[in-house]
Amino acid sequence: MMPQAYEMFTSKPLTGYGYGKFEAAYITQTALWHHQDPQQYPAGVASLDHPHNELLYWAAEGGIIPLLGLILAALAVLVSIKKAPNGTQLALVGLFFPIVLHTQLEYPFYHSLAHWIVFIILIFWVDNLTAKYHRYQTQYVLALKVSAIALPVMITSFMITTLYSGWLLTKFETTRPVDINYLVKVNNPWAWQHRFEWDLHLTQLQLGIATDKPQLVADYVRWANQKAQTWPRPALYQNLVLAYYNQGKTAQAEQVATEAQQLFPGISLPSTTTAATSSAK
Repeated sequence: MMPQAYEMFTSKPLTGYGYGKFEAAYITQTALWHHQDPQQYPAGVASLDHPHNELLYWAAEGGIIPLLGLILAALAVLVSIKKAPNGTQLALVGLFFPIVLHTQLEYPFYHSLAHWIVFIILIFWVDNLTAKYHRYQTQYVLALKVSAIALPVMITSFMITTLYSGWLLTKFETTRPVDINYLVKVNNPWAWQHRFEWDLHLTQLQLGIATDKPQLVADYVRWANQKAQTWPRPALYQNLVLAYYNQGKTAQAEQVATEAQQLFPGISLPSTTTAATSSAK
């Protein structure tokens, strides 16, 4: 996946493929290369939203400018470390090394809040050791005091509702028979956008097929066609093919199946009697 992301960067080094568009651009571009030369270009990895390398991720999405920005930021930290007291420079570099290495092999900042907090603390520490500070009196003491209270309250509230909503989604996904009340009680769908939408519309499709309600199936088809443009996943295509078969639209089902085979070579596609696929992976 890293060589493929690097190939994406070299194909559009100035503009990139657009911020937030890595997954769709990656699976589409790798499918095109694989179709042109299957021997030289392997198929893309399904459901890949990050190339497991932070520099390649930003370079593929934004081109050379964000890549240079990250490099300059790293150099600025190294210059600050060089100004640190003698005997501490190598130790400071050693503190950064594990996290920096991790960002080139995975994407810890997207999975672990602890990594991000530690990284910020390390940068603050280096800055505190090397920067020169000047005291001055601010005229916005009240605003700062209000912000110091309001921001933590807002962030804590968001995180609490995020954890609560994640727990509800897990209960909904694992409870059998399905209890729709868990989904209704989700109070922060924004933090779990893809997951919430997937659970909601998959339930809609399954209910539409089970109770013979064409409108529910049509609503799923409308959502899935739009979602596939930014979030192409194998299960999404599998269920879309099934939905078209349920509607009696064989031509559209075969067209989507052909596209799915191009994007995900070897994908198992449903027949008219296959149940809806429950996993977004």
